Amino acid sequence: MTWSDLYQLDPETHQASWNLQKQLSIDVMIKGFIIPLDYDSKQRIIEFLLVPYIPSCMHVPPPPPSQMVHVKLQEGKKMKDIFNPVEVVGHLKVLQAKLLDDRLTTSYAMDVRSLKVLTDSGMDPFNDFFGNTIH
Repeated sequence: MTWSDLYQLDPETHQASWNLQKQLSIDVMIKGFIIPLDYDSKQRIIEFLLVPYIPSCMHVPPPPPSQMVHVKLQEGKKMKDIFNPVEVVGHLKVLQAKLLDDRLTTSYAMDVRSLKVLTDSGMDPFNDFFGNTIH
């Protein structure tokens, strides 16, 4: 699944296009970057936002809700460098959530089956998944 696919959700009605509905019925793979939201007692990430580019946070204009996926892990993930891209596989669902005292709104949640850090991806964290350079 691509980040462009996630735009196929109507921002007003939260209705998914027919193509997006098909993908919501199966496990999908999405590559992106994480914004950690919560850690467990062992300092492993247990909750994060998956976003298409690295400088995504509440201090700079965040991506639109359809470009943020809220993820809660059943088991924490230790990450040496949160600036590396990740690949997540799991079941994506349309689920609007307001996070960080209502400062961020997401349109999707994902039940993750696997998460892999892409340390040798060759990706520049300042290039988004649309091929645009982030300034």
